[in-house]
Amino acid sequence: MRLAAKIISVIFHPLFIPTYGILLLFTTARFAAVPFLPKLIVATTVLCCTAIIPALIIFLFLKLGKVTSLNIDKRQERTRPYVYSLVSYMLCAYYLWNVNMPRWFVMMVVGSAAALLVLLLVNLRWKMSAHLSAMGGLLAGIFVVAMHYVINPYMLIIGALFASAAVGSSRVILDAHTPEQTLAGFFNGFIFVMIAGMIF
Repeated sequence: MRLAAKIISVIFHPLFIPTYGILLLFTTARFAAVPFLPKLIVATTVLCCTAIIPALIIFLFLKLGKVTSLNIDKRQERTRPYVYSLVSYMLCAYYLWNVNMPRWFVMMVVGSAAALLVLLLVNLRWKMSAHLSAMGGLLAGIFVVAMHYVINPYMLIIGALFASAAVGSSRVILDAHTPEQTLAGFFNGFIFVMIAGMIF
C-alpha cells in the first residue's frame, strides 16, 4: 500500500502538474493548427520554470544542508524553496504573456503562484498539502478551459477527481499530511486558479 502511495505521489508531484496542464491544453482543437515546434518550446519552458528550476534549487539546498530530504518533509524547511518557486512561476507567467498565450491561461499560472504564496504563508504555522494544491489547480484549469472553449471534457474531469482522491489518500497513507491538510491544499489550488482563469 505504501509503495503504491509513493508511486502516485511521484507521478502527481506538484513539480509536474503545470506541465501536464499545458500538454492537456495543447490537445484541444484550438491548438491543432499550431505547429509542433512552438508548442514544444512553450511546454519545455513551462517544464523548466515550474519543475526543473525548482527541483535544482531543492537539490542545491539539500547539498548545502538547508533541507534534510528532497521531499522537504519538514514544514520549517519549505519556506525558501517556496519563495524561489514563486519567483520562477512569475517568470513563467511573464514568458507566456510575451509569447501571446491566451490571457486566461497566463492568469491561471498567476493563480497558481497565488496559491503557492498562500502555501508559503500558511506553512509558517501549519502544513498544507502542496500535492493537493497542484491537483486542485489542475482540476480548476480543466474547468476554465472547458468554459473558454465551450467543451465538455467530463471524462477528464472525472479522471482528475479520481486522481486527486488517490493523491490525497496517498499523502495520508504516507503520513505526510492529515486529511484536513489535504483538503485545505486542494481548495487552495482550486479556488485561486479558478478565479484567476475567469478574470479574462
